[in-house]
Amino acid sequence: MQQMSNTEINRLMGEMYNTFSQLPVSAGEFLYEKISENMRGRNNTSLYCYEKFKEQWLKAAEMGVNVPQASILEIGAGLPLGTGIFWNFVGAAKYTSVDKFMEVNLNDLWLQRFQSFIDLNLHNPAGFRIDSIIRRQNGSFYTNPDRLALIQAPFEEMSFPDKSFDYVYSLATLEHVADVSGLLAKMHQIMADGAVGYHIMDLREHHTNLRHVPDKNTSTDFLRYSKAEWEEKYPPGSPFYINRLRASDFRTLLEQAGFEIIECEVSVKMELDDGIYQHIHPEFHHYAVEDLETLGVRIACRKKAECYGTEVPGS
Repeated sequence: MQQMSNTEINRLMGEMYNTFSQLPVSAGEFLYEKISENMRGRNNTSLYCYEKFKEQWLKAAEMGVNVPQASILEIGAGLPLGTGIFWNFVGAAKYTSVDKFMEVNLNDLWLQRFQSFIDLNLHNPAGFRIDSIIRRQNGSFYTNPDRLALIQAPFEEMSFPDKSFDYVYSLATLEHVADVSGLLAKMHQIMADGAVGYHIMDLREHHTNLRHVPDKNTSTDFLRYSKAEWEEKYPPGSPFYINRLRASDFRTLLEQAGFEIIECEVSVKMELDDGIYQHIHPEFHHYAVEDLETLGVRIACRKKAECYGTEVPGS
């Protein structure tokens, strides 16, 4: 498909606006809601970032994190870097994102979209201004390193100070990590005493450059490969690699790393029976059917009190 010019895009947008303005109010509101729903599902829109931020903000507060003045770390942030703006907006001391593959690309349009979203708020609890964390100078953008760090690098290679983060989270990231034990050990080391984490794992089939399935909510095709066969197709560390660990594995690995599991919620599930074992590789036969049925899991955890020898308030 040929890419449209800005002139053509502006013309089409003008026609759409004229049509929209002639709709009855109820139809206009319906269309607006549908457009907003679409934007909430599109990576890196301001609505998408707000939805993801709000979920984490509420979860952090629920688990006792004092969000104002907290240091926040997101592992595998991907494109939605705007969540860092929202964390600063509610008074967090600092937001840090680390992603191995996604390039940090700031521009005027990106900032304007988030400024417009913030301007909708009647109450600004921390007296926040975007230019306090991101500034434009001589055509380039610079972040305030004391408030916002957007890092493109492997998390395992970062040298964060010990006990420096109060809340650590990841969204559909840990299933792509080859050495999960090593990552969790490092994560435990840099979390403050009593800090909490929240991790959402997508355990479904993933569409890749080599394979596509009609419905990843019902597919077990990716479990028919041995570990060696799988890693030949998708070498660990490559963009399309998934480790194929199941929910029970992540729970065990978190506990082995020294975390207390606060909450473990199955978010996506399919129906299977004992016949599944005929269709998957013997390396997966030790999993219970219930574990194989689990396609999404959310795990909240806390750095255990005995790891540092003191009682954690509220634990």
